[in-house]
Amino acid sequence: MSVSWPVWARGVKGLTPSQSLVLFELARLADARGVVICAVEHLVEATGVARRSVFRALAGLEERGVLSRKMRYRGGKQASSRFVLHWVTTRSQAIVSDDVREAGVVVESGAQACESTVALRISDNEGLRRTLEQAASEGWRGAAAQCLAATLHQVGARQFSSAISRGMQFSGMSYSEAAADTCSIAWEVASTCTEQLIEATSPWAVWTTIVNRRCFARDDVSGVEDLVEPAMMPEVGLRPGMGQEGDVWVSVDDFGGPLGRMVEALIGAGMSETLAWAGTLRVAELAVGDASRRHRAAGVDPRLSDLGVTPDAGRAWMTMLVGSRRGVKGSILDADDESLALAAREVVEALTPAA
Repeated sequence: MSVSWPVWARGVKGLTPSQSLVLFELARLADARGVVICAVEHLVEATGVARRSVFRALAGLEERGVLSRKMRYRGGKQASSRFVLHWVTTRSQAIVSDDVREAGVVVESGAQACESTVALRISDNEGLRRTLEQAASEGWRGAAAQCLAATLHQVGARQFSSAISRGMQFSGMSYSEAAADTCSIAWEVASTCTEQLIEATSPWAVWTTIVNRRCFARDDVSGVEDLVEPAMMPEVGLRPGMGQEGDVWVSVDDFGGPLGRMVEALIGAGMSETLAWAGTLRVAELAVGDASRRHRAAGVDPRLSDLGVTPDAGRAWMTMLVGSRRGVKGSILDADDESLALAAREVVEALTPAA
């Protein structure tokens, strides 16, 4: 039996109230892989938490390894961020900091982070440069090496979160395994590419780039398709929270071409970016079901209703994607920009029930 992202979010222990609220809202919007396109403004409105507290909650969740985030841009301007939830066991989430501390940064020189050692800030490029120079001159055994190890312990999971996430997704590691392995690679990069980092304008950025490249090689999945026979894969449980035969996995990462045009048209018609992504994701999932029932399904779907989508808006949304039942209106594949904009306005207008 599959488990939904919201159920998973409720099981994460040791979070602050703000972190729990923010995580649950992201889980509610996530696709099957845990990917979410969501604006901070939506999190503020949905959770009732102050904007500053939302940012603190996101930072705390990222440090714990529960999620990672990446900035996005539309038309040269900052857009809603892309979040990825990391499905690990409840125990791993609850003690993630302890896991990383226990695993330690495995280094040949034996340098270990002392509790009294002050870690560098991620924004401190000059501090990192000086620490690397001193650590190299001391043979990676002195106070500078301890400072670097402490830095990896305290901020490594956040700075290298993308590499850790890939390790969990493609290499089958637990969070603690991926974090320890990635931090060990980061230490190796620091000790073998010292001169390159020292000479860089931004040592932190170059360090992260090299670590990501090496971890990408670690997690290279070329050839994995030869290990799995698609026909032997079960049909049940592909979509967290559904678990019924015939469920279809639609991912945010599939939103190129027509689906991308659809989202942009809805945003252009005045819909919030968060709703445009989450709603289109759900409508696309419903669209690949029984063709004779998908318009009705969009009108009564509880997940669309949970997003604030009225029955009329749900049906209009489905019509925008696949066309009308009798073929009077064409699908998004046949729509030009003008007709697509008109269909998007119909969806947005239907979101507000008539008085």
